[in-house]
Amino acid sequence: YVFDRKWCISSKTTEENEEEAGSGCEDVWVHQLDLYTWVVLITDTARAWFFYSVYTTKTRINSFEQRYNMSTEQFMQKITEGMDDDNLDFVEWIGEREILKRLEVEYKELEGLRICL
Repeated sequence: YVFDRKWCISSKTTEENEEEAGSGCEDVWVHQLDLYTWVVLITDTARAWFFYSVYTTKTRINSFEQRYNMSTEQFMQKITEGMDDDNLDFVEWIGEREILKRLEVEYKELEGLRICL
């Protein structure tokens, strides 16, 4: 069984993979990774992307706060009070705030996740 031809990760021997995957898969072989190793690899990668997403979103929000010299809370209060939100920066700022809120909810859900193998 060939998991990924690009990275040549497999649970079969090299000969079996060469027959099934064909040429172009000779560089790196990882044999018989157990389920725990795969779960750790996947969850660590997902965790890294998650924290990168939070960092990127907070960085963008911070740039808006500095550019307009107000906190996101102050900005949202002005929007609810009727401030014109036709400015593209304002639309992006609102969007980044919504993304951050969703990421925080996802984090709380994932925080309680336990994988039992």
